[in-house]
Amino acid sequence: MSKRVLLLYLSVAIFLVFIWFKDGKMMATGEEGITLYEPTRTQSLYSSAWLETGTGYLLPVNLPRVSFYTLAGVFINLGIINWVTQAILLCFFLVLGLIGFYFLSKELLGHNFNSNALYGVAAVFYVFNLYSLIQIWGRFLYTQIAGWAILPLFTYFQVKFIRESRIKYALAASFVSLIIPMAYGAPSYIITIWFPSAVFFLHEIFKVKNVIKKIFSFFLSGFIWAVFHFWWIIPYITLSSESFSKQATPYDSISVLGGLSKFFKFDSIIFLREGYFGDNLGSLWSFYGEVKYLILSLTVLSVVILGILVSRKVKTHKYLLFILLVSLFFIKGLNLPFGKEFFSVLFNIFPFMGVFRNPFEKFGLIILIPYSIFFALGYFYLSNRGRLSKILAKVLLVIAFVLVWPFWTGKFISGSVKIELPDYYKSANEYLNSLGSERLFHLPFLNGDGIRYSWGYRGLEPSEFIFNRESISKSLRTSRYFDDFYLGLKLYLDQENFSNILYVAGVSNVIFHKDIDESWANEAGMDITEQNIKNWRDLKFEKEIGLVRIYSLDKSKVVPRIYAVSKVIVVEDPSGVMREILNSDFEPLSFVVTESNEKLSNWTPNISFEKINPMNYKVSVTGSKGNFILILANTYSDLWKAWIDKKQVLNHFVVNGFSNGWLVEEVGDFSIDLILKVWPWE
Repeated sequence: MSKRVLLLYLSVAIFLVFIWFKDGKMMATGEEGITLYEPTRTQSLYSSAWLETGTGYLLPVNLPRVSFYTLAGVFINLGIINWVTQAILLCFFLVLGLIGFYFLSKELLGHNFNSNALYGVAAVFYVFNLYSLIQIWGRFLYTQIAGWAILPLFTYFQVKFIRESRIKYALAASFVSLIIPMAYGAPSYIITIWFPSAVFFLHEIFKVKNVIKKIFSFFLSGFIWAVFHFWWIIPYITLSSESFSKQATPYDSISVLGGLSKFFKFDSIIFLREGYFGDNLGSLWSFYGEVKYLILSLTVLSVVILGILVSRKVKTHKYLLFILLVSLFFIKGLNLPFGKEFFSVLFNIFPFMGVFRNPFEKFGLIILIPYSIFFALGYFYLSNRGRLSKILAKVLLVIAFVLVWPFWTGKFISGSVKIELPDYYKSANEYLNSLGSERLFHLPFLNGDGIRYSWGYRGLEPSEFIFNRESISKSLRTSRYFDDFYLGLKLYLDQENFSNILYVAGVSNVIFHKDIDESWANEAGMDITEQNIKNWRDLKFEKEIGLVRIYSLDKSKVVPRIYAVSKVIVVEDPSGVMREILNSDFEPLSFVVTESNEKLSNWTPNISFEKINPMNYKVSVTGSKGNFILILANTYSDLWKAWIDKKQVLNHFVVNGFSNGWLVEEVGDFSIDLILKVWPWE
């Protein structure tokens, strides 16, 4: 690659990012949340497979994201403000995608064409197409953006390795993906990113004499990649059954895919768009109108078709065409032909493939490889046919740029995305830190996980990224015990003894957000919330900072993270747990409610503990007379284990509807290790 091309790519990326951030505000929306508001806090939160939000839950998919937020934290520590940090990182992703696709195009076409312009156009189209606009940048999920950025360069090095069997290319592929491993933050992207390389391996294997050696070398590349990424692969494997306990069954996956497939009609995906986000991306239909939009899309498609026709003599023609056809078949979902039959078999035989129940989102990235190259070949063919054809080629390239006009305006994400977090949140966080380290409970109560604020934010409730203390603020979707506990609270918000529930959850402060967007105030139940909290026993108003109102509970009644009791209230079913906790005679530090009928002593030992990390606590017990319940006030998980002198405490059960409880029979003074096992050697 010449310096001139590199400078061009860098200029394009900087120009785009300048447009996007010209108002000096951070971009945050949807599922991504406000993770770059304080990246060091996010890095700390994501550095463990046990995510300390709510009452905690397993989420190993965040581990590959740690390096991204570590790098962002470095920029912040250098004095670079968060929106500039975000702009730098997005610029890096753009440049990486452009450079990577340039080299991939050169490798796939270089045996037939020696043209920097051809490779350059392919790389530019990889950025400026409807799929990138709508699904990658329009969705604004860092995992998808990272996957888009890393796919071309990773595939390039793998193709080089398959062709030449030089170990340096396998190492380079693994190292490149290690730079931004957050691309693997979505399990489906592991398959998606490897797919083009695997297909190329199959394309080449029958051309060599020593097939066994070629197979071995490809598996060696996979082994090297696994070694580079073992630090998140092992938690993925060991924690998958528990952390994805609420994920869909094969039947559920088919049902979800069935509902989405109506958006994946062939007349949509052939234009690299789908009918949900594509139709809702504010400025496309409204800017062009349906007819102009269709004409522009057909014009770009005609160039791609021309590229397919002129690519017949290209050595990688069959490879590119196969990827194109497989991608189109896969991302169309249950639509004809054979969509329903294919996915029914796939999901039933391989249930984990349910991660592709939205195939356009999870696998559609692959189609950009053949599409971009075929577009470049069509453009190259026209630009070398004569003066008029050259003019036409340039016009077609301009049309491709115009089709993705929202890129050039910065309005490529639907809805409100430019935010500036009010200063009173920083002040509120500092004040809350001075009050203690117990959990926070946020209001208004959410029936799900989304929220809208008056200062522009729309997306997942972001308290864990704003406050240092753990926040109970929303449904977590993948944690069965926590979600059953949290969503069940709605029935009891008007109860005077609701404070008892907060006590057993380790909550000492309640935060009432008054800055909810007016259009969402009724849905959030703002008026009802104010009425309810006036009735809660022990709750007193502490301070109002900006539009954040802070309340305090009686700290002497708040349970610590680890404690012991010798009194148990037994209920017959989960529905009885809350009723017992809401009883005016319930003492949070003395009683637990459980379905497990255990024989207990009438003596509670002294307990102290040290937090080693979010998945490891050291507990010291003195004066035990045996038969007491040790409680870890984190969300229940079978993977939490209690050990006394390397002997596991086997009687482990749910207490208070969500917490971990162990029946400890040991007497005297001793230590207990509470460990959530991730690594095989633990």
